[in-house]
Amino acid sequence: MILKALKDTTKKMITNPLTLLPLTALTIFGTFLSDTIFGINDRLISDLILNYEIFEESNLLFILITQYPIEIILNIIIAIIGLTIALIAVFSIVKSAKKSIIDAIDESIKNWKKAITLAFYAGLVFFLWIVGMFAIINILQFIETIIPLNGILMLIVFPIILFGGLALILTKTIFVIVTILETNLKRAIQESWSFTNKKFWNAFFFIIILMIITAIIGIIGEIIGFIITQNIGTSFEIIINYATEIIASTFFILAITYYYYAY
Repeated sequence: MILKALKDTTKKMITNPLTLLPLTALTIFGTFLSDTIFGINDRLISDLILNYEIFEESNLLFILITQYPIEIILNIIIAIIGLTIALIAVFSIVKSAKKSIIDAIDESIKNWKKAITLAFYAGLVFFLWIVGMFAIINILQFIETIIPLNGILMLIVFPIILFGGLALILTKTIFVIVTILETNLKRAIQESWSFTNKKFWNAFFFIIILMIITAIIGIIGEIIGFIITQNIGTSFEIIINYATEIIASTFFILAITYYYYAY
C-alpha cells in the first residue's frame, strides 16, 4: 500500500499540477499575514530586546498577560484565522485525490466550519503538548536535584519522550485531515485512531518515508536555488524556496490521503 500511495501521488502531481494551487494561494496569503503579525508585535518585540534582563528575571507569562493583552488577543485571532485558511487548503488537496482541484477547493471552502473546529482542536492539542513538555522538564530537573545524574535525564530520557510522543500523536491523528471531511471531529479522531490500531508501524514508517522524501525535495530545491542565485540573482532564490515547500507539502498531504484510501 505504501508503494501504491507514493505512485498515485506522483502520478497525480505530474498529470495535474493545479494540485499545487491551494498551497500556492496559502503561501501568498501567509506572506501578507506575516507582515501583519510583525506589525502587531512590534512593541512587544522591541520591549523584549531592550528589557531582556528584566524579562528574564520575571514571570514572563504574567508580564505578557498583564502588559500586552491586546497583542495576545490579536495574535490568537490571527492564528485561528491563519490555521483555518491553511486547513481549507489542506482539505482542498485531500479532496483533489478524487475530484478536480476546482471542485475540491469549492467543497473545502464550504467546510469552513470544520476547518475552524479542527483549528481550535489543533491549537488545544499544541497548548497541552507544550504544558506537558514543561511539566516533564520540571519533573526531570527535580529528579536530577535529588539524584545527581550529570544531566543524563535531560540528554537522553527527555528526547526519547519528546520524539516518541510526537511520533505517537502524529501517527495516530494525521489521518484526521482525511476522515473529518466525511464526519464530525470526534468521529474523525476515532476513525483515525482506529485506522492505525492494526497498522501502526506500517503507518509510522510510511510517515518517516514521506518525511525523507520531502527532505530530499527540500535539498534539491536548495541546490537549484543556489545555482540560480550564482547565475541570475538572489531574488529568484526566494521563489525557488517557496516552490519547493509547496511541492513537498502537497506531496506529503496527497500521499497521506492516498495511503488512507488504499485501505
